[in-house]
Amino acid sequence: MKQDKTIKELYEERKKPDMTRAERQELMETIYIERYRQDPRKPITQKGQALLNLVFGAVMTLESVLELTCARLLGSNGLGILSMVSLAVILLMIFFEHKRKKEPADEMTKSFMLKAASLAAVCELTVMFVMMLAVIIVNNARGINNIVVNCDRLFNSACLLLGVYMTVRYGAYLRLDRTPACEEE
Repeated sequence: MKQDKTIKELYEERKKPDMTRAERQELMETIYIERYRQDPRKPITQKGQALLNLVFGAVMTLESVLELTCARLLGSNGLGILSMVSLAVILLMIFFEHKRKKEPADEMTKSFMLKAASLAAVCELTVMFVMMLAVIIVNNARGINNIVVNCDRLFNSACLLLGVYMTVRYGAYLRLDRTPACEEE
């Protein structure tokens, strides 16, 4: 009960109108750390969380690429099986993610995550440009003047972009957060 009271007191303190934005943000981090301490689940490190998200993004990217490119080749039966397998993998990863509590991020982790997010945004814009260029080139080669966008292709394109973003972001974070070989010995 005392611990719940501490969090309630911190939330009441957060409602004060004379606090600056930085003070309020620091107070929210304190609340997050207090909730982390009270959570009875086993912790997962930032690297473990990033690895789970990297696999999630890779599965999402693979699923979207296969749905966009191989829909005619696999037919409805093959694509349905592929969708079920990828959905099962995604649900298992969500289950494992919520089974553990996420470790609070330190300053170095936050800076690495910002660098990785900026790199992922550049990669995502590049993928969007390449996709648009490919659609234009293919349609010009076929002699098609208009582009028909249906809901399935739009959804799969959005999933592809989200998967690429997650894969690049968490892959870059894991690359930035590694210990150099000279420091390991």
